[in-house]
Amino acid sequence: MLKCTGAAGKAAPVFCLQEALTMKKLPILYVIFAGLAWGSAGLFVHVLSAHFSSLELALTRASVSAILALLVALFTDRKSLKVSLSQFWPLALAGGAFFSMASFYYMGIRNSSTSTAAVILNMAPVFVMVFSTIFWGEHFTLKKGLAVAAAVVGCALVTGIVGGMVFAPIGLLYSFLSCISYATYSITVRTAAKRGVTAATSNTYIFLIASVVACFFASPGGLIRTASGLSPWITLALVGFGAVTGFLASFLYTKAMERLPAGVVASMSAIEPLTLTVTGIVFLHDTVTVYSAIGMVMILGSVFVLSLENHENK
Repeated sequence: MLKCTGAAGKAAPVFCLQEALTMKKLPILYVIFAGLAWGSAGLFVHVLSAHFSSLELALTRASVSAILALLVALFTDRKSLKVSLSQFWPLALAGGAFFSMASFYYMGIRNSSTSTAAVILNMAPVFVMVFSTIFWGEHFTLKKGLAVAAAVVGCALVTGIVGGMVFAPIGLLYSFLSCISYATYSITVRTAAKRGVTAATSNTYIFLIASVVACFFASPGGLIRTASGLSPWITLALVGFGAVTGFLASFLYTKAMERLPAGVVASMSAIEPLTLTVTGIVFLHDTVTVYSAIGMVMILGSVFVLSLENHENK
């Protein structure tokens, strides 16, 4: 319960109302800015892909986020870095999935379009629901079934399979692989949470593990050499890419989860694919037809319904 203490020159009830509004507004702003931070990935990739590979971008995102998350943990709560072996394994799987999700997603953007890759990536809740039904025995409702059907039809419209559009199969493949990786990431993070791992601890370990995995696929030394030979602005954009789309977005999302119902946060996070889609259309000249626009609405609506259904049943 909110305790009103009053303030000089203000009536206590008025001050209490202002405190209450502030407490509600800040978490909502956290979600909005987290979605905007995630949604800025398309612009960063468009600028940086001329100089770095998708694997190098995934390495940058993971390593910059890991350094920042580790520094925050060391200076604020070192005990949060302690996890048991049973807690570590789902985090290890989540870290690998986090890296593969980012890598395939950036490949999808480069080989299709920002809007297509973004919408397909955010079909992950559909796969999470299917996996949860198969492996965890969660109840399959009519609402879930209709949402999945709408998502499948929407995907056919967005990708151009329906509507006569010309589409790049390799770009769609990468986008679907990023979606499956995202679903795997979501399931393993949920498993870690059920074993008592906090969101902040989970983020720190996932970034660290993703960085280690990334080093097997992309050379840190080669990345540094390439960056050192480019304009300082490109290097700054590279570091900003990791800090904004990785650490900052996850930090804000975690803060929002601490003070808002999970269903509210999940539904509001739809601003991420919308941001990616809009920036792709406005800044990168992605083409959107009537069919693909209808498909985007169907997929985002399905994700919204499944997210609320999922969190209501927790």
